[in-house]
Amino acid sequence: MNSFPVGYLKLVAVVLIGFTFLSVLSAERLASQRLTIEVIFGAAALKSLIVMSRFMEIGRVAGPWRFLFPLWACAMTLMLVAGHLYR
Repeated sequence: MNSFPVGYLKLVAVVLIGFTFLSVLSAERLASQRLTIEVIFGAAALKSLIVMSRFMEIGRVAGPWRFLFPLWACAMTLMLVAGHLYR
């Protein structure tokens, strides 16, 4: 059984869908390739952080891991952006 209230789940779903629309709109409307890549990878990183911290075990682990996972996600996002832009 899920322990989250229905309103909370709806809010998280709306936020995740909003980040998805942001990615699609940036791919369709932005003229700058660099900005488009940064927006898409940033939105993907934020979506993964939300899902992992709210619905997976990351939200219930000891203190240092709660700090290290967002740091790792940020580093991976920066490496993806840099690898895509400077290949």
